[in-house]
Amino acid sequence: MFCTNCGNKLISESRFCSSCGNLIITQKENTKVQLATEDAPEQSTTEEKQTTTKNIQEQMKGTFLNATGKINAMLGEQGNFDLNLRDVFSAVFKKHTKEEGETLFITGTKQTTPKKHEISTSWPKPWLFSRVLLFFVITYVLLYISTFSFQNINALPGLIIIGSFAVPVSLLIFFWETNAPRNISFYEIAKMLLIGGAGS
Repeated sequence: MFCTNCGNKLISESRFCSSCGNLIITQKENTKVQLATEDAPEQSTTEEKQTTTKNIQEQMKGTFLNATGKINAMLGEQGNFDLNLRDVFSAVFKKHTKEEGETLFITGTKQTTPKKHEISTSWPKPWLFSRVLLFFVITYVLLYISTFSFQNINALPGLIIIGSFAVPVSLLIFFWETNAPRNISFYEIAKMLLIGGAGS
């Protein structure tokens, strides 16, 4: 099956073209639309806007699914990977114990890396990155108040460093947490961060 817009070969059961993002309408759907158009009265502008919004949402989801399908194909897997972001971030607002955090920090060692058949097939639910980001934000706000409210110029370097590290380090923790095989230790992550930072 090929895209009618750009002629690119389509991934099986794909709703959108992976090359141009065009919505793929099958022959059955096309016939249904034609019959509905002939039989139905003129739609109001509100209904048309809702339909347009729905089409845009479907197109965005289709483009995302095609992107995950391509990444999946690069990894030797088949089909699209349906990822629900609400499910991924569901653990952020839950209460976590100190032991859960400690368990995260010992992953990636020879003793804690699971075997291939023991790796979870579900998408990991990261939460530690949000605590790290919150820590950086609170520290930044306190340093900001110290610098500008109290005219303490000595706090300015700390403000700059904390501000520049907040998002990159939190994102690094996020990607480390979403590593499903759990085969990279925090020690390796810290080493890469420091060596990469010094190198750059």
